[in-house]
Amino acid sequence: MIGKERNDQVKYTNIGIVFLLVGAIIYGSTLIAASLYIQEGIGTDFYYGVFKSSLRTVGTYPAILSVLVGMIFLIIAMKKHK
Repeated sequence: MIGKERNDQVKYTNIGIVFLLVGAIIYGSTLIAASLYIQEGIGTDFYYGVFKSSLRTVGTYPAILSVLVGMIFLIIAMKKHK
């Protein structure tokens, strides 16, 4: 039984790591897209700053999605077995 519990724990950790990597890739892609949009210089709102306004233009949904995927990683990686 100890070996099976260990295999389940490793399985959940691997799934959690995959979610973490997906979230990091989505978040990194969002930041890269926002920094490329800064070079365009279109529609800059100086109340938020140059980077924040370009990040809002590119979209906040990918950033929110990456945070949610990171939370899923924490839930799966820390899952306790009965």
